[in-house]
Amino acid sequence: YGYIEQVHFDFTDAAGMNGMMLLDLNPDYDRIAGDFNGDRKISDADFVIWADTYRSTTDLRADGNHDGQVTDADYTLWADYYGYGLDGSVAVPEPATLALLALGAVLLLIRRRPRPFAASRKRKKSTE
Repeated sequence: YGYIEQVHFDFTDAAGMNGMMLLDLNPDYDRIAGDFNGDRKISDADFVIWADTYRSTTDLRADGNHDGQVTDADYTLWADYYGYGLDGSVAVPEPATLALLALGAVLLLIRRRPRPFAASRKRKKSTE
């Protein structure tokens, strides 16, 4: 005996439009988008799985958007997240980027603020 993991419905509505619905009864919440092999990294290995299963409706390891088939949309999902991973590594900005951010923050803090109306009015009277 096993567990039912997915239920697939094909239907036709009253207007004659055909449709499909795939219900995942055992979602894998630990998987990240584009990680087709489950190693928690989006890498070339995931692309190989996508390429091997392209246009499949039975081998859905690379069906990232869960529409019941492996298509170009699943490739786009992989490409959008390529390089991401949950392997403990953290992306660190380059020092030049940090320096630019710090400079921008300093410039925002020291920018010249407009003077209040009352103070500018007093200065005008004293110069008359």
